[in-house]
Amino acid sequence: METVEKAIIKTLSFFDLFSYPLTKEEIFSYLWQVKSEQDFVSKVLIELLDKKVVEEKNGYYFLLGREGNCEIRKNSLLESEAKLKIAHKAVKKINAVPFVKAIFVCNSVAFGLAKKDSDIDLLIVTTKKRLWLVRFFTNLILLLFGLRVGKNKAKSRICLSFYLNEDDLNLQNILVIPEDIYLVYWLVTLLPIFDNNKIKEKIIKSNSWINKFVPNFSNELSFYTKEIYNGWFKSLLKNILEKTWFGFYGDLMEKQAKEIQISKMKFALQNIENKAPGIVLNDSMLKFHENDKRKEYYEQWQATLKKFQFPIIG
Repeated sequence: METVEKAIIKTLSFFDLFSYPLTKEEIFSYLWQVKSEQDFVSKVLIELLDKKVVEEKNGYYFLLGREGNCEIRKNSLLESEAKLKIAHKAVKKINAVPFVKAIFVCNSVAFGLAKKDSDIDLLIVTTKKRLWLVRFFTNLILLLFGLRVGKNKAKSRICLSFYLNEDDLNLQNILVIPEDIYLVYWLVTLLPIFDNNKIKEKIIKSNSWINKFVPNFSNELSFYTKEIYNGWFKSLLKNILEKTWFGFYGDLMEKQAKEIQISKMKFALQNIENKAPGIVLNDSMLKFHENDKRKEYYEQWQATLKKFQFPIIG
């Protein structure tokens, strides 16, 4: 019971950093590093309530004195749902781009943590050797429709900050620390908006290393399940263009798209030279997170846990 108690406190403490209380089902699914039965987790929660370590309101559980987080979560969920409608609109514009395999909402909106001034981050999975070509067309299309993040224009706009190819979905190589709690929860909370090829399942399978951190994880907790499917015309056009651009001609276009975009990325190249963890440019991944806060979140989490007088790893 003591082990599960610690795991519950660790889990609630992390989400408390974002003023986000959890339901009983979420606590079980996100339970940090401990495999348990759901009924037993519920029993331990009652013990923690009795000990006045944890409180509950309207089905939400939170650390002592953090009742105000329930209203914050309610507002954040409403804001996230509103931004997901914008994401849905944007994805409809780009899901038929050749070599796009799947599109996910990630970060604050996927967590349900969005604020009014939040942008909307997307993860786009592409066919192998077509990352730069997909990035070129998706950025261009959203720019033309006024949906992309721009200079001093981020609120409720689309941030195309992360691209992966479908043959290299394991993100273990971008861990900033061995126990990268933010990245683990980032992976399990990905929201598929366009995923005709069940790429989400492949992502979770490819990142099986997260099982030791969230052994009870269930993929059934998403608060948004509306996905887009290509109609026959979009599917036909996309198929024709992919076949046309598959071989040598497509390789040439990929090379040109890369050269054009690299020439405009002085900030990214500087960050790579400085070994910034948020910037990755290679043939398998394009990641543009200049302000990567994963280590900062970890340290804040650790500081919170010190109040409970036990270490994170233990």
